[in-house]
Amino acid sequence: CSHLSSTSVICRLRYGVKRRAVAVSLDGTEREIPLEENADLSVLSEYVHNKERDQPLPHKSVDIYLPINYLKSGVFLVDSPGIGESAAMTSIAMDYLSEAFAFIYVINSANAGGVQVDRLQALLQAVNSRKGEDDRPLFSPQSAIFVCNKWDLIPPSERKAVKQDTVRKLQTCWPGFTTDQLFFLSAKLAADIRAAG
Repeated sequence: CSHLSSTSVICRLRYGVKRRAVAVSLDGTEREIPLEENADLSVLSEYVHNKERDQPLPHKSVDIYLPINYLKSGVFLVDSPGIGESAAMTSIAMDYLSEAFAFIYVINSANAGGVQVDRLQALLQAVNSRKGEDDRPLFSPQSAIFVCNKWDLIPPSERKAVKQDTVRKLQTCWPGFTTDQLFFLSAKLAADIRAAG
């Protein structure tokens, strides 16, 4: 289990008949990356991870094409760098928000309750700054989903208090937040179940 950021660049998951990826360098040069049929996506690590936070980013973006029927309609999923990981990664994520009509905000539950109010408020300001021709916001705060990850790392005796604290913080800094926007997840548990078959 890695404690590093998941990605340092924008990763777009798109529909493709053939599994492949395209890494776009900072100067716009594209590099095709073949993805074998049953291979995992760890081959993309060198294109999406920045091992040293203060170093230049490896690429501007990576487009990943997979034959997933849900994506046939033209919808695509974007994984952005985390808000607050570094100035460069925050800038990339904030710039990309102008393209989003909804998002999933992953909260590290194991990190002192998880919700980083200052990061979330910066995100909210960026989202609310987008205005349409009639000066109305282009994004509704109700279009956000919050996922508390690493829930398995919270001791069972503390889960109720951590959940209450998370709800309180989200209600404070996210207008119109309702608990049906909040989900608790253990990626480790999901990975263990998948590995067991």
